[in-house]
Amino acid sequence: MFENLGKKLSETGKAIGDKTKQVSETTQLSYKISVAEKEKETLFAVLGKSVYEEAKADSLSPFFGKCEEISAKQDEIDEMKKKLDIIKGVIICSNCGAECDKDNDFCGKCGSKLEKPIDPPIAAETETAAPEENTADDTAGNTINDDK
Repeated sequence: MFENLGKKLSETGKAIGDKTKQVSETTQLSYKISVAEKEKETLFAVLGKSVYEEAKADSLSPFFGKCEEISAKQDEIDEMKKKLDIIKGVIICSNCGAECDKDNDFCGKCGSKLEKPIDPPIAAETETAAPEENTADDTAGNTINDDK
């Protein structure tokens, strides 16, 4: 009886060891696949950026239209970042790219003199003012129509 029990324990231990090895190998391969896929995506991005850089100046390129879309999207992103910086009260250092308080004259990271931008009106203020004006015009138009 003890001999069968020992044999069973030995078989069970071997089975557990085999399963552990399988799980370990699976995990390692899954990780390697993930790393390889990320490397592939990086290569695609590098290739795409190279194609973009060449095609954006060539109006005959089949990718020229997409390049214009990318450039327009980047302009949109840059404008939103500027608005965000205004809201946050920061200036981006033109030398090192660090965020600096708008009241600072010099960058706290590299020491360069900060260029103070002229504060344009924030879009939210402009958008808020526009509906109020439209409402007043609409009200005035209704008053004229009521007199007729």
